[in-house]
Amino acid sequence: MDAIRPHLNETEDPLALQLAVFYHDLIYNPRADDNELRSAEAAQMCLITVAIPAQTIARTHAHIMATESHEKTNSNDTNLFLDGDRRILSADWGIYWKYAEAIKKEYSFYPEYLYNDGRVKALRKFLRQDEIYFRSPFTSLESKARDNMKKEIELLLR
Repeated sequence: MDAIRPHLNETEDPLALQLAVFYHDLIYNPRADDNELRSAEAAQMCLITVAIPAQTIARTHAHIMATESHEKTNSNDTNLFLDGDRRILSADWGIYWKYAEAIKKEYSFYPEYLYNDGRVKALRKFLRQDEIYFRSPFTSLESKARDNMKKEIELLLR
């Protein structure tokens, strides 16, 4: 998430953000529905052993857990983390499409029609949100992200 690096000096706890970036996908199993929780708990356990301050550990945990819903929070730091996590959605189409293909490969254990249906539902859920990005300068990427997701939906429905 290089996208958030230039903004770390604007944050309350840059270390918590960096740790969240490192740990947020530590545990990832496309068949599981508790990846965020398991990653957040693993981060917590590791960080306790190296004497990271409790408040930084709590913030790291909160940032990771926010990726479960990707909804705007009261924390500017968490919102920055979420924007960085979603930055790929507004990439140039070729990069976005490689990302979309990688997701499809991760879920290749599903038949194509089931994958397409689930992916379309997930993308439409993102599109229904009032905001995809919460902080400047990411907010300027909103329409590009929406265009990419709409284009992917069109391709999945063919």
